[in-house]
Amino acid sequence: MNVQVIADAAGRLVWASAALPGSAHDLTAARTHGIIAALTNADVMTFADKAYQGAGGSVRTPFKRHRYQPKLSRRQKAVNKAHARIRCCGERAVATLKTWKILTKLRCSPSRTTAMVQAILVLHHVENPTDLPRRKDAQPCRPTLVMSCRARTRHTYDGTRRDGRMT
Repeated sequence: MNVQVIADAAGRLVWASAALPGSAHDLTAARTHGIIAALTNADVMTFADKAYQGAGGSVRTPFKRHRYQPKLSRRQKAVNKAHARIRCCGERAVATLKTWKILTKLRCSPSRTTAMVQAILVLHHVENPTDLPRRKDAQPCRPTLVMSCRARTRHTYDGTRRDGRMT
């Protein structure tokens, strides 16, 4: 299943999209749900992985080495390192979502997966309220988001395995 997840800079899950089949590319899924256009219109800086290259708008992706370019320059490596440091908090939020055992072996349709992910998101917010008291000297979080999540499953949503046999 392909579920697009948005997390804030503090590593909290903010939003999860409806599930799409796992064959959907991450960039296609983000465009299908209108995530890129909404984030660009809201002028929110978004840090995503290499799968979102070419997304445009306010989405920032790391530099990618091309086939005939032997190495990235020092500046490009430094930018990628800074990009990874920003994304690590958001990736922690994605890891929090993936720790739920129910998502490890899904054997249901994307609509049921959507309901499960939305329920997990609600339980996550109940367990981790965002209105915690802050220190007086703490800086407000910049509106930075990290997106992407792909739950790998061995089974398709109609109950058959990828080799066509029934489970």
